[in-house]
Amino acid sequence: MSPADRPSPVPHAAPAEAHLAAIVESSSDAIVSKDLDGVVMSWNRAATRMFGWTAEEMVGQSIRRLIPADRQGEEDSILARVRAGELVPKFNTVRTRKDGSTILVAITVSPIRAASGEIIGASKIAHDITEQALVQRDLEDSELRFRALADNIPQLAWMARPDGGIFWYNQRWYDYTGTDFEAMQGWGWEKVHHPDHLGRVSAKWKVELARGVGWEDTFPLKGADGEFRWFLSRAQPIRNAGGEVTMWFGTNTDITQQREHEEQIELLMG
Repeated sequence: MSPADRPSPVPHAAPAEAHLAAIVESSSDAIVSKDLDGVVMSWNRAATRMFGWTAEEMVGQSIRRLIPADRQGEEDSILARVRAGELVPKFNTVRTRKDGSTILVAITVSPIRAASGEIIGASKIAHDITEQALVQRDLEDSELRFRALADNIPQLAWMARPDGGIFWYNQRWYDYTGTDFEAMQGWGWEKVHHPDHLGRVSAKWKVELARGVGWEDTFPLKGADGEFRWFLSRAQPIRNAGGEVTMWFGTNTDITQQREHEEQIELLMG
């Protein structure tokens, strides 16, 4: 065990104090105390693992050595709030390691009071959120790619719950129908169906929902201009690892021009 990882001795400490010291030393989060000028007074083992500096290197030094130049204003604000007796709620920020690399952390700061009630410093808890931030960034990138794909395909696209209520449409749907999600969510899509076809379409959709197999139908949908155009609609169930349907993904392809061509051919053939 290196000196940095060896628990600091707590001589003559009462059992409760020794227990508290052990908790601080064993924490996976960096726990640091500092005075009202930002000078470090204590530094636990997790702080060494997180930032690279040992307690010997940091105690007596300014906490500002962890803070990038463009974020020094954060410490000014923190110290001002601590002096005023405020708890600084958790916030996400960036700190600098000993090797010059940066780390994403979530920080909470609390005032430290003497027995007399006087504020004499601050306690800071820092939690490494680098991995969490990377996961979040990957999710955001994935969402961005999905949106780019979904909003630029020529079809109207949508997703429905297992009960058939729709919870997502792509931008093409809103552009064509002139509606918004509030009006269309659930079974709101019935509002843009032609009344002569709605009963048949809804009945067939409910049958396929119960069967849990692919659905296909053709029907007219009303556009933002009030005119109806014909669409070929298809949907497939999405299943989880257990085989249960968790959602449906569907598209509506405009086939108005194709139908008109077919009608012209039938007329010519006749």
